[in-house]
Amino acid sequence: MDQIVTFFNDFYQLFTVVIPSFISDAVIYMGKLVVYGLLQAKLAFLQLSFDIAGSILTDLNVNQVLQSAFDSLDSNAASIATYFMIPTVVQNIITAYATRFVVAMLS
Repeated sequence: MDQIVTFFNDFYQLFTVVIPSFISDAVIYMGKLVVYGLLQAKLAFLQLSFDIAGSILTDLNVNQVLQSAFDSLDSNAASIATYFMIPTVVQNIITAYATRFVVAMLS
């Protein structure tokens, strides 16, 4: 008789604790995989957009135009701009806006 009660208690535990816990863990694990996959896809998409923007800026000779604009400054202003890395900052801002434009066009 005691074995029958133990069997039904175990059977009850199987359907009320073990199976729901397994389903919950499986759903959490699958959700985590989906989130990681989407994050990897978004990072790959952002890298692709950055590469496209860099190619567009190369085709438009933006770096040469910026270089000639900073070369037209007098020597004191050019040395101060170079010291504070202003040409690099301007180039990074232009690249960021171009990447934003490409992301907007592709999405």
